[in-house]
Amino acid sequence: MSIEEKTLLRRNFFAALWHGAFLALGMALTQPTTVIAAFVADLTGSTIWVGGLSTVLTVAGALLQCWSYQTLFLIAAVFIAMGALLTRCLPDSNGLGKSEVFA
Repeated sequence: MSIEEKTLLRRNFFAALWHGAFLALGMALTQPTTVIAAFVADLTGSTIWVGGLSTVLTVAGALLQCWSYQTLFLIAAVFIAMGALLTRCLPDSNGLGKSEVFA
């Protein structure tokens, strides 16, 4: 192998490494979980909604992959728990959250 070939291989290796690093960064910044969570945080200002959205996206992905009865009962339990958590955080007619009333 000549010196020119070694130089070319070295340059191609670093170019591919640089390309891979930027590709990984771009993919991480454009994943639906990242973008949608940023939109929800910007629109609502609530970290609870962002966490709930992450849970719903994860459960929806698992639901499409597994169709056993045990998995469906587990997913239903997660949705019931998230519904209970979200209804506890919603404001009532006095403008207070129910968690503030019971505290």
